[in-house]
Amino acid sequence: MKPLKQLCTPRDNVFDVQRRDTVLDLADLLEDRIQPGLFFETNFITEGMRTLLEQGFRRLEGKSSQGVFKLKQAMGGGKTHNLLVLGLLAKHPEFRQQIMGRFYVADPSWGPVTVIGFSGRESDAPLGIWGSLAAQLGVREHFRDCYAPLQAPGQKAWENLLADRTVLIFLDELPPYLENARAKAIGDSNLAKVSATALSNLLVAVGKEACSRICVVITDLEAAYQGGSQQLGEVLADFEKELRVSFPAVDSTGVHQAGAALTWPNRITLKHRGYQSGSAKRMELRAAPEAAIWYTTDGSDPKLAGAAYDGPFIVPRGAPLVLAYAERDGVQSAVENIPVSWEKEESVRVDARRAAAWKREARLRQHKGVLRLPGPAGQARRGGLRPDHHDLGRGQQPRLGRTEHVRGQARRI
Repeated sequence: MKPLKQLCTPRDNVFDVQRRDTVLDLADLLEDRIQPGLFFETNFITEGMRTLLEQGFRRLEGKSSQGVFKLKQAMGGGKTHNLLVLGLLAKHPEFRQQIMGRFYVADPSWGPVTVIGFSGRESDAPLGIWGSLAAQLGVREHFRDCYAPLQAPGQKAWENLLADRTVLIFLDELPPYLENARAKAIGDSNLAKVSATALSNLLVAVGKEACSRICVVITDLEAAYQGGSQQLGEVLADFEKELRVSFPAVDSTGVHQAGAALTWPNRITLKHRGYQSGSAKRMELRAAPEAAIWYTTDGSDPKLAGAAYDGPFIVPRGAPLVLAYAERDGVQSAVENIPVSWEKEESVRVDARRAAAWKREARLRQHKGVLRLPGPAGQARRGGLRPDHHDLGRGQQPRLGRTEHVRGQARRI
């Protein structure tokens, strides 16, 4: 067997002192400081990269409903390296066949893709994550109403920014940014909470039809920056509560090819609470997840003749039931049949001619120590104790009947 020295020929740049310690990051990609030919010549495509490349390009070509990917590894696990590979292939179509031809064939007529991103190491971003991303698209003023003071863009604002574009968005190492942002107050809140809301709205917008060619890749730092990592986890948890969630089926062993993204619809459930308000009955409705609600009180179909619910409403006297349903983004709940009972009048009546009385059971509350029972003023002391003091710690019990405690005092009955 030949020795390793004969089997392997080191590249010349292995011995280049200036390049040996170079560590590329997301800024190098976004600012075009990486030579793609040299990069791919000196890097190997792993199985994990193949999965990300295939699923990412399927999304960018409009062939997949999976628009959000999360890479979760420990520090030094290669997350940023995966971003660089995907980003370079997106920006430089001439390398796609060479690098991905064995496992995915990209459309040869498809040109460069816009790549933007935000690194959590940029803790001093003056316009927040949203301002940085908008500036990279050349439309910084799109979020001008969200800069002073910093406030989270809504879902519709994100949709308008990204609609009908093909964009690859990298959000790298957000936990340190979110952890640092906790110390930056914004009104009664802080930058971490505002940023988390902005990210949640972005992820929801990516799932809309107008953003079907937007791909978002998020990296996390497991076991580091626990506060920021937890907040990022909450953002993703909120995203998973949406009405439709897509995810790819991947065999981590590499035996089977990654399947197409699957979409699971969520369910909308209605909750209700009826209560008495003076002489009227009111009904409160809630949908989970949040959705628009319509209802009727005359037995008609709420889908056809329902009134839009905007808060607790008075149920007309004699109405036997309330029918309600909820709908959002094409997902509907079942029609909820809520019976209303009028047999028992539950209203509260106040007789202004009678004094209010506070009634409760009177009990003697015994404690180890001295219990003070006020007695007639001027009584003589007996054995060193006043007759209205009894030391219960020595086995003595007051020779009185029950007492009623009013505002911390015990009154003899």
